[in-house]
Amino acid sequence: MITRIYAIARNTVFETIRQPVFLVVLTGALTMIAFSPAFTMFTLVNHIKLVTDMGLATIMVTGMLLSVVAASTVISEEIRKKTVLTVISKPVDRFEFVLGKYAGIMVSVVVAGYLMVLVLTMTVRIGVPATATTRLDFGPIMGMLLGTGSVIFGAVLANYFFDRPFPSTAICLALVVFSLVFGIVGFLPPVSETLKERFLHYNWSVTLAGILVMLAVSVIATVAVAVSTRLSPLFTFSICAAFFVIGLVAEELSRKYAGGSAVLTFPLRAFFNIQYFFLADALSSERVIPFNYIIRAVLYSATYQAAILCGALYLFQDREVAR
Repeated sequence: MITRIYAIARNTVFETIRQPVFLVVLTGALTMIAFSPAFTMFTLVNHIKLVTDMGLATIMVTGMLLSVVAASTVISEEIRKKTVLTVISKPVDRFEFVLGKYAGIMVSVVVAGYLMVLVLTMTVRIGVPATATTRLDFGPIMGMLLGTGSVIFGAVLANYFFDRPFPSTAICLALVVFSLVFGIVGFLPPVSETLKERFLHYNWSVTLAGILVMLAVSVIATVAVAVSTRLSPLFTFSICAAFFVIGLVAEELSRKYAGGSAVLTFPLRAFFNIQYFFLADALSSERVIPFNYIIRAVLYSATYQAAILCGALYLFQDREVAR
């Protein structure tokens, strides 16, 4: 069983990152994060706070979009084109198919989130040119520029000489190159005095905040998997967007109607609270994220994913795919 699930998950990962739209969306998000200091330099508020807020929001929205794209490509389209029959007609149970697709989609989304969190952490270290005398950290700037050029050059060469798909090759190279850039830049002396005493000279609170955002994205990705077993990509996006919006306002609505009927307050309190994972305000006040908070967030996300995944298995169990 494990071997079959692994095979489906592995094929799902490469099928997902091979899609040009996956690379386009991810590249747009990375570019927006990297250039966010230029967007905030003319504001009159805390520039680093705006960079962090924009970066975390970009990671969350991009993660949701990539989850819908991945689920629609490898589940909805396979059901519509009847190619799913070539898998479940073999000695592969339906729950193995769903688990394999879920694992593959989750790996693809985590890869994208990993790259976005790395770029956000390096971008925050660069700083914002608020005035003409502001000193910027050119180590991360040069590292990201050289890393981007290396990834593009390597992917083009692999595509030309070895006929490798450009999108998947670029993403795989980016994983290696940007991890090396992140490590090398971390050993360079920073401009900010507050970062000189930190390990690898990064603001690790930003990295932890990005990881927490990806925990929320993983729940949305699980919703996309569950909905894709029954509905079309358009409905999948609509339901995921509704889940995202309700998750953002559920805590505020539960406070507003705290003294009302339990029929209304209980669903709001039980609904997945995305604000629990968005810690931009904590970062702006320079508060340390407690370790036990991260553990609770991981358990909270894992519990919701398990519950939604059970629903996905139930929805696909009697799904008619032969018509």
